[in-house]
Amino acid sequence: MARTKRHWRGPLKELRRAVSYQKDAPLRMPLSKRFEMFRRGFRSASYALYSFDHNDPDDYLPDSAFREATLINGPFCRRILHDKLLFWRVFGDAFEGTFEMPRVVALIERGQLFPLPGGPAELRSVGALLEFCRRGTGVVLKPTDGWQGQGIASLTVADGTPYLNGQPVSPETVATHVAGRDRTLVTERVVQTGYAAAIFPEAANSIRVTTMQDPDDGHRPFVAVAVHRFGSNTTRPTDNVSRGGLMAPIDLQTGELGLAVKFPRETGGELFWCSHHPDTAAPIKGVKVPGWGTLQDQLLEVAARFPFLRYVGWDVLISGGTWWILEANHNPSPAVQMFHPYLKDPKVRRFFAHYGVV
Repeated sequence: MARTKRHWRGPLKELRRAVSYQKDAPLRMPLSKRFEMFRRGFRSASYALYSFDHNDPDDYLPDSAFREATLINGPFCRRILHDKLLFWRVFGDAFEGTFEMPRVVALIERGQLFPLPGGPAELRSVGALLEFCRRGTGVVLKPTDGWQGQGIASLTVADGTPYLNGQPVSPETVATHVAGRDRTLVTERVVQTGYAAAIFPEAANSIRVTTMQDPDDGHRPFVAVAVHRFGSNTTRPTDNVSRGGLMAPIDLQTGELGLAVKFPRETGGELFWCSHHPDTAAPIKGVKVPGWGTLQDQLLEVAARFPFLRYVGWDVLISGGTWWILEANHNPSPAVQMFHPYLKDPKVRRFFAHYGVV
């Protein structure tokens, strides 16, 4: 009996993976095509995302490689980058002179506020939190180990009224919201300015820069791809692309934005390309990120300073001429390769091959 269970365990595991890979795809595809995508390691949604009707799947890192890519960074690095509080503690001072990081002023555990050293000691109640927001720019509540923008909330106070995710609420609603949270950081809110705020002012529109190490050049870091994300009316205060935000490629040489796109799972299975933001009508294509060359140089300097950072997705925001690092990801989503096929780039292919991912 035990031997029979072991015999079926492998095929059943593969079947569960197949179902998981396909369930998030709104595409109308023949079953044979769906299983062809699965056989090659791609979710059905990737068929539209990577335009496989005219692009070669061999040029793209398959979705099934995501798990193996998790192990490129060692356990020490993964732990630091996964835990947002630990990341802030380790790198908060390391970025001095190049980047800023939003200050973590308190944490919420089991619905209770606890101030952190360096933050206001009075942040022990919702009343004190609202007063802190009234005096400043507000706060952002984010899970210590969240991803894809899940669980992030913005809290501000204007003219005595609290605003939760941009909506006016009562102090009692804020208290209920805080009481329902656990393992949450309270960070100072960075007010976005300049071009990104003009495109969509109600979300933190971040830049994702993915750095890798070149195994053929002394593991010197390089920028593999960069994209700009923009929030929308359905994602504010975050720029989460999987929930309806937009993503545009950044030309690595010029810092110029290309056409932005909405993901297929949010558009009925089709890629929705736009030169202007659909909610604000502000232009996206052709806009240049100011100081782009300096930003790349400084990120590569940081990555070189910490050689255990082999593969990192950096989330960066600009405010008042200052670059802010919001967080860093130890296994960034490969979806950014829709603009820059990973395995078509010899240097990137060599990177993944060196670590046994392809």
